Amino acid sequence: MTEFPKLTSPLRIGNTTIKNRMFCTGHNVHFSMHTNGILSDKEIAFHTRKAEGEIALSTLGGTVTHPSAGTMPMAPLVNFDDNIIPRYKKLAKSMHKHGAKMMVQLAHAGAAMNSDDSDWPLWAPSQIIGDHNHEVPHVMTTEEVEILIDSFYQGALRVKKGNLDGVELNIFAGTLPQQFISPIGNLRTDRYGGSFRNRLRFPIEMINAVRKAIGNDLLLAVKIAGDELHEDGVHIEEMQKIVKEYDKHCSIDYYVVAMGNNLNWLPRVDHWPPSPSKKNIYSKFAKSIKNITSKPVAALARITDPYIGEKLLQDKVCDMVAMVRAIIADPDFAKKTIEGNAEDIRMCTGSNSGCIDRILVGFEARCIHNPQMGNELIPKQKYAISKDKKKIIVVGGGPGGLEAARLAATKGHEVSLFEKENYLGGYAITASKKPGNQDLANIYHWLSRQVKMQGVNVHLNKEVDLQSIISANPDYVIVATGSTEKKSTINKNGSNIVVTNPCCVFNNEVQIGNNVVIIDQTGSDTGCAVAENICAPSFSAIKKRATIITRFFHPAMINGLTRTVSLYRRIFKQGIKIIPHCDFHEIKNNTVHLKNIYTGDIGILEDIDTIVEVTLRKPNINLLSALEKTKIQYKAIGDCLAPRDIRKAISEGHSAILSLN
Repeated sequence: MTEFPKLTSPLRIGNTTIKNRMFCTGHNVHFSMHTNGILSDKEIAFHTRKAEGEIALSTLGGTVTHPSAGTMPMAPLVNFDDNIIPRYKKLAKSMHKHGAKMMVQLAHAGAAMNSDDSDWPLWAPSQIIGDHNHEVPHVMTTEEVEILIDSFYQGALRVKKGNLDGVELNIFAGTLPQQFISPIGNLRTDRYGGSFRNRLRFPIEMINAVRKAIGNDLLLAVKIAGDELHEDGVHIEEMQKIVKEYDKHCSIDYYVVAMGNNLNWLPRVDHWPPSPSKKNIYSKFAKSIKNITSKPVAALARITDPYIGEKLLQDKVCDMVAMVRAIIADPDFAKKTIEGNAEDIRMCTGSNSGCIDRILVGFEARCIHNPQMGNELIPKQKYAISKDKKKIIVVGGGPGGLEAARLAATKGHEVSLFEKENYLGGYAITASKKPGNQDLANIYHWLSRQVKMQGVNVHLNKEVDLQSIISANPDYVIVATGSTEKKSTINKNGSNIVVTNPCCVFNNEVQIGNNVVIIDQTGSDTGCAVAENICAPSFSAIKKRATIITRFFHPAMINGLTRTVSLYRRIFKQGIKIIPHCDFHEIKNNTVHLKNIYTGDIGILEDIDTIVEVTLRKPNINLLSALEKTKIQYKAIGDCLAPRDIRKAISEGHSAILSLN
């Protein structure tokens, strides 16, 4: 008996059977940037690792079949000629070895991209300008439409020749075929525009061309937008009619129901909903599609644990559960589910900081929580029990120290972890107190549990100095002592204004007045989080007023796109004011004076009673300075090396242990 009978059961799709209902829909990770978009060994290893974790099926992300869809880095994967076939064969062999199916998503972004990295103008059904690129596209001719359809045929043929298991067509998120479908993207008056049936002509011809190329033995999936999330776009009622047309005129094996439209600012963000978005936020749209088709339907977005997935299947909301970020966080998600170890799953935080927001600016994807993501080519023997057992001391129980202790213990070392506080988690606990970041608690909950399971000797309320390390006689020391808030340099000039820092606010260590100024000197989301915390109804019975001052173009300047949009929706609803382009200048009486960094003009904010200063944090280097004068082997990781983010601390803790002989 299993706790998840539906989720772990096989499913017949078309002429194929997948071994369970857990799979990854198409997703780009940018691991083939350095191979000009030709599938790299690094990307093959990434998908293979999920297959080792018993995922039933995975899908390469948006793969372009024609140069008008862009080249690297704009188009993450390419399928232009037969050079891709040997790479596909290598991927197929690697996935099939572990009993997993492997698909390729074919896509064309149309006007939802830019032409900076290509000699081609944007191709689109009509002259529409996307919110993200502000570039006027070329309106496709009928001949160019036919050229593209043939390119999809040729690309699908290469997928078949590469021994892969099928094609997922991207007809959502404002990609070119969705632009033909949507009234906001298609203003044509020829046979590819105007009427409902004409707007569907391009995607239907594309689907049929791909089916002709791959035959009936391979899978053909269509990823659709249950709703474009745009007032004038396609909504679920029309999408139901579209799916009925697909079923009538095409041979499709299953549907993946996603959301959004990449042409537009907010709908683009909403198809990657970050925390604190509700779990399985879009499942009702999958249910609406399942109600009108006989084909299997997959639900998608914020399905973070097997309990959610099982309930969706039991309630007949969907037939399959599509997870991407959850599997990135723990590629053994399916295996742990099958083996009854669901409580051991490394839960996705939904922060998007390592995955979505990195790929949106052209970087390789990473995971805030899983340091092995992107490093799957590291030889497995590096993780084996060490032949040279060491006595390791880890100083600091934040996320970096916890990860170092966890990995060291799994490799058989004798590990002792010392934390000066009476709890584990470090700055991750403070970060999880930021509104909208509650799921960051998944990080220290999982790591704390792991170090205890692995037998790490954990010592709380224990501040370590050099003498205690010398007395312990370790072979190696990991220093993860973190960072602290810098002491304020603001001159209060005799005023009654309270000056404090974010940690004091999040930990309720200071009395906050009713009219608060937050001075953002970092460009991170911390200033906004402080304002949101102060203005929340749960913070005080008296409504607080908050104003964020920043020298940057806007607060949270270095925050990723998806998180910033989510954040701004919340802070504007709370009436929080923003003053960009200004620095704090001085305090006179209870008046805060600001200076515009461009003009030097002075502005004032009156009747202020509290200032929260968001500054760079100071690394805690006392122990490092002492160790430098000894012959003790040590490694500094995380904020004590240089204050940064949680992902880097965890990654450095992981790497520090792997680097040991």
